[in-house]
Amino acid sequence: MTDKTISIYWFFVLFLIASAVVFLVYSLYGKPLDVRQMECVFLAEKVADCVNQGGKIPETILNKGGGFGINNENLLKTCYINTNTENVYNWNNDQLFVSINFSIFENELPIPGPTFFAGNEHLWDKNSNMNSIDPAKNKNFPVCIKRKIYSKGEDGKYYLITISTCVGKKEKNV
Repeated sequence: MTDKTISIYWFFVLFLIASAVVFLVYSLYGKPLDVRQMECVFLAEKVADCVNQGGKIPETILNKGGGFGINNENLLKTCYINTNTENVYNWNNDQLFVSINFSIFENELPIPGPTFFAGNEHLWDKNSNMNSIDPAKNKNFPVCIKRKIYSKGEDGKYYLITISTCVGKKEKNV
């Protein structure tokens, strides 16, 4: 082989490597990243850690007499949750929603109990009639998830705790 033939192969290999780098950069950075689903999961986990510690509901949430120590006004403060969002798109800290529903088990059947919520409840209203929304296809809808955990209260009863969280922020993801 001559030097001309080797240099042609060399340029061909360089062209392949450059094409692969351009393709990978475009595929990774070519579209915006939607992290609303993970924000919902993290928010639900934070609430779950607050209302269920070691399989029991802490006394700050449910006292021994069966009374709840939380309400709609102090839910965020009790669970150390900050719903302030970045100051963009004229948002007024209305991009998150948290709901906690306690159902009491008696005779192996859950009896609906109190529900506490904080944040923008309209996010859940917009999404509650839809079973599953794919955030990649429906970017104009808020992303919502629902988690269920079982726990024992300080009053000796067992509870099914349903945690619902929603994240709006659709303006950033459209």
